[in-house]
Amino acid sequence: MNCCFGPKHSEVITIGPGETLLYVCVLHLYEPGPFESSMNLFLDEDGIRKIKLEVRGNILERPDDQTKNR
Repeated sequence: MNCCFGPKHSEVITIGPGETLLYVCVLHLYEPGPFESSMNLFLDEDGIRKIKLEVRGNILERPDDQTKNR
């Protein structure tokens, strides 16, 4: 696996009916090539509802990539 995807928040977040929330996630990419990852969000709306959040793409290597020297 060349990526890691998850929430930036570790605590349970509560919002009221009709409110919105900016939910920040972190995506770490490690090496060039295709990637795909997912996580589940659980919403309590008259019972628990699971939403799968997926990310996928292709990591491109830049000619001046300095991350290899770290």
